[in-house]
Amino acid sequence: MNAWIDFYKPFFATPEAARSFVESLEKNKPSDPRYSATVMMHQAQRLVSIADDIDVIRPEQYSLKLFFLVICTETMSKLFQRSLENSESRHAVRFFFDQFISDHNQEVLTSAFKKPYHPKSTIETVADCLYDVRADVVLEGKHWEFKFKENGTPMLNLDPEGNVYIVSIDYAELRHIIVQGCIKAIQDYA
Repeated sequence: MNAWIDFYKPFFATPEAARSFVESLEKNKPSDPRYSATVMMHQAQRLVSIADDIDVIRPEQYSLKLFFLVICTETMSKLFQRSLENSESRHAVRFFFDQFISDHNQEVLTSAFKKPYHPKSTIETVADCLYDVRADVVLEGKHWEFKFKENGTPMLNLDPEGNVYIVSIDYAELRHIIVQGCIKAIQDYA
């Protein structure tokens, strides 16, 4: 249980609050109605940790890191909606960003993923951009093209459709926003 607690500590006001969050979920048995929330808590930690660990085998391959973060959002949505089968993946990612990302963080994201000459994106556009990077890794094996902001400098990115995005967020910031969204999904799970 310590691995879960250590992972979630930065997202709670106190270590005790993180411990309480994890322990309350760990009490659920597979027969409990809230057991999927426990699975969601485990999966968020696992998938985000894999994204973090990509640096060990493929340093600075941000498309691969993003691949696991987007899979995490998809997993959270599908478990939350109880629709693991036959659920459209792009819709699941859009649902996550729309439903579980706070208004403030949606504002951060829509400002951080911009098309040139457009003042701001929508949260659906951001979700689609991230999903398209995930799809490019899966379908084309391209795990080297996406770049986050580096040393304060926004990066130009092309999505598979040829759209240009200026990305002014770094990996750590996006990771933090996604984990916060995962926590909201877990807490909101009925």
